[in-house]
Amino acid sequence: MMVTEMDKALFIPSAILSLLFILIYALLCFRNKTEFDQKTITNLILQAFQIICGAVLVASTFITDLKDLVSDLNLYILIAGAVLLVNSGQSAISDLRKPRKSFNKPMQPTADTATD
Repeated sequence: MMVTEMDKALFIPSAILSLLFILIYALLCFRNKTEFDQKTITNLILQAFQIICGAVLVASTFITDLKDLVSDLNLYILIAGAVLLVNSGQSAISDLRKPRKSFNKPMQPTADTATD
């Protein structure tokens, strides 16, 4: 497998940011006396990768040297698109469920109805 310059440019910053996120999470767990959750760690690593890739993709629109390197990043563009799709879908579903959760709550009397 051939490792490109762009793979190195994405992997190294992603690994550093992942380690930083994990250290912060570990310190917060220690300080709050909570368990170290493996799902959270996995999510933090994915978020670090997404932040770095997103930054590179955005920067590539302004920096021509990056634009040439990004042309070989179809996999990363696919991942970024999938992440946007999933996050947007989850957010839309969450927002659409909000009214349903409060549907059965009694309405608070207003000043007009309270005086009647």
